[in-house]
Amino acid sequence: MKNLFLFVSLTLISCSKDSPNNKVADNFDTKIDICLVDNSGNYLINNSIYPFNSVSVKYLVNNSIINPPYQGSQPILSDDSLPKRIRFFLNNDSSEEYPITYVYWNTADTDTIKAHFSRGNSNGQNYVVLDKVWYNNKLINPTDYVNPGYYIKIIK
Repeated sequence: MKNLFLFVSLTLISCSKDSPNNKVADNFDTKIDICLVDNSGNYLINNSIYPFNSVSVKYLVNNSIINPPYQGSQPILSDDSLPKRIRFFLNNDSSEEYPITYVYWNTADTDTIKAHFSRGNSNGQNYVVLDKVWYNNKLINPTDYVNPGYYIKIIK
């Protein structure tokens, strides 16, 4: 019984959420929602040219293209809402001043998202918040601000 108490105590101490090693950020907002439309305003996401199952992302980190290192970083289809959009979790590697995310829409179409994040600590709360986005090297002013995160419409 004494050993069980010691084991449980050590487990609780090592898993404490207040441990500085476990704390990444209290406010972590690195996502962007993208809606693809054609010149007529027709939604393109999940059609024959842009099927959702072909969409993927890769990150540029230290001059190497890598898969996102975190589970759950792959795109998410918001199919139940209009406009149809895909949520992307952008590269936010702190070693990069302007982290790059490559969006692979299909085998022939790839776009580049460059981002800037505000990082810091305010009143004891760490934060990493998306504050600027460049889509294929063009600074984007979001067409709509969705709290939290950005929503942009891209014409293909």
